[in-house]
Amino acid sequence: MTTGGAWRAYPAINELINNQAVSQQSYGYLAATFAALTVAYGIYSLLSKRVWMQWTVAIGVTLTTITINQALNLSMSALAVELLVLAIGKALAARFYRGTRMHTFLYVTAAVQAVIAGAIPVEQDWLRPVILLAAGLMGTFMAVDSDTPEWLYLATGFYTYGWYWLLKVVVPPPPNPGPSTLVLMFSPLPVIYTGVALML
Repeated sequence: MTTGGAWRAYPAINELINNQAVSQQSYGYLAATFAALTVAYGIYSLLSKRVWMQWTVAIGVTLTTITINQALNLSMSALAVELLVLAIGKALAARFYRGTRMHTFLYVTAAVQAVIAGAIPVEQDWLRPVILLAAGLMGTFMAVDSDTPEWLYLATGFYTYGWYWLLKVVVPPPPNPGPSTLVLMFSPLPVIYTGVALML
């Protein structure tokens, strides 16, 4: 990226600071700037063999993705899916950094991005349970692969919320839903969780 292109990202930053609406063109410049910085730090960390610097690459990829999404004026659903894919990618990449702080960093950022992806309002009702259940699978993988059962708390939260949205999409709601409806919806989960716990 040229120096002129980097400086042209300044209007977007200025608009953000002044709480103004950022144009798609400005987001495009920001995305190019983040992408260039991410590549530069990636090359630097590889050539210098400073693995701990790769946290900048992980953050840069996320920032680049978010700004590209805004530059292309994509939907919130697209952003949610993108963040989830990045989260899963970070959880998988963490396998190559076992026993280092980078492993913990990638796991934590993957968890945070998955939570954000699950909280983003999406246009399609069916997409929310897909995102949440996929995030639950990611949490389960993290717990098993790292031999850290505590990550199952994260997975359980995703599964529980995902189960609610799955039933909401698949099963038509009753005429007058109330607290008893929620009890009925969630009643199978304790049995399922207990069975899984016994198998583990």
